Amino acid sequence: MASGVSWLETTLIASATMSNESHACGPSWIDGHLDLALLGLGGRDFDQPPPATGVVSWPSLMESRIEVAFGTIFTEMNGPADQPASYPRGDRETASRVGRAQMAWYESMEKDGRIHIVRRMSDLQSSPGIGIVLLMECADPILDPEDLAWWLNQGLRMVGLSWAFGSRHAG
Repeated sequence: MASGVSWLETTLIASATMSNESHACGPSWIDGHLDLALLGLGGRDFDQPPPATGVVSWPSLMESRIEVAFGTIFTEMNGPADQPASYPRGDRETASRVGRAQMAWYESMEKDGRIHIVRRMSDLQSSPGIGIVLLMECADPILDPEDLAWWLNQGLRMVGLSWAFGSRHAG
């Protein structure tokens, strides 16, 4: 990687190069934020057309020529009890379990060939499926610094300390 160029910038450049080579009808796209696991664990069937309240399905993503997306691991402290991202304030174990369930969802989609998790630069050239760069909104699922190694090994590449309602790490 060139000096002064971030991993993200290199990812975008590699994706643009890949896009120009792979689509005669025009460039492909990067989607900067998809709550795929949250929606999937909440019952969304991505093989069906999206509901009126949503825009994402496997067919719609393919038709849109999205080759790379930033897939979230989203957790919400004190969120609605029926939401698969919710955990009670201060409950580290539940926050971890909620985050790991979403990671397992991405891994199952990868196993099914729907996506491939971008763990290395070379994964941008992989197929089948859309390349997913994993990002975590709210770091509460990471139990401690030693636990971070597991998340990185699974493919997590970006972490936000909190979301709108704070976390044990930030406000």
